[in-house]
Order: sequence, then structure tokens, then C-alpha cells
Amino acid sequence: MSQPLRVLLVEDDWAVRHAVRDYLVRHEMIVEEADCLDAALVTATASQPDVAVIDIVLPRHAGERADFNKHTGVEVARQLRQELPQLGIVFLSAYVDRGPEVVQLFMEGHDRIVYLLKGSKPQELMDAIHRVARGLSTLEI
Repeated sequence: MSQPLRVLLVEDDWAVRHAVRDYLVRHEMIVEEADCLDAALVTATASQPDVAVIDIVLPRHAGERADFNKHTGVEVARQLRQELPQLGIVFLSAYVDRGPEVVQLFMEGHDRIVYLLKGSKPQELMDAIHRVARGLSTLEI
């Protein structure tokens, strides 16, 4: 029997974070949570996740509000990859116009990345998590 996937869920919206967490736990994944860049880095160091599910619009520090014009989630992914090069990344965003920031990561040589919109079917999230855990990206399908 294989080990359950360890997922770091980085989402500042409490309701979304808990709904996604509950769904992933029901599917036998081990889920750690963070609500900002700082917490994501600390939690990843402690938990060594296989996959990170990251909102693109996030605050940098606890207690701050997310700035729509910044792509803190992309920065989270870059920093996590420095520590965990094989980490799969699933971006989960409410904004359809954030694709260029994700494409930039591919251009920088990153892989194991999928970009989904919030509101995607839960099975699409599950499929994306398993894809990046296997080393695939959306561009490789």
C-alpha cells in the first residue's frame, strides 16, 4: 500500500481552505494549512509536502489583507521550490487572468505545475494533485 500524499494548502479564505481541506482529507490525503507566505514556508519546512495547492492572491504576513495586484502565491511557489525542488504545485485561483504569472514559471524552467480556477469540479483538483505528484504539468497532458 502506498503512502498517502502530503499536501500543503495555502489559502487565505477560511471557508475555501476548510472546504478544500475536508475534501482532501476525505480522499485520504494528509493536509497541512497556511494562510500567508510566511506560514507556508514554515509549514512546508516542518511537513515536507509532496504537493502544494496555492492561491495566487495571498497576503505575505499573518493578519494582512491580500493585495490583488501582487502575485504572492507565485512567490510562495518559487520559494517552496528552492527548498523542495520536487514539490508539485497546483495553483487554485478565482481570477482567470493570472495565467501569465504561471506561464512565467514554466519559462523559468519549473515543471510539475497545474493552474485551476476556483469553482473547478472537485475531481479536477484531485486529478491535478495526482498529476503533479507524478511529475506532470498541464502542458504535458
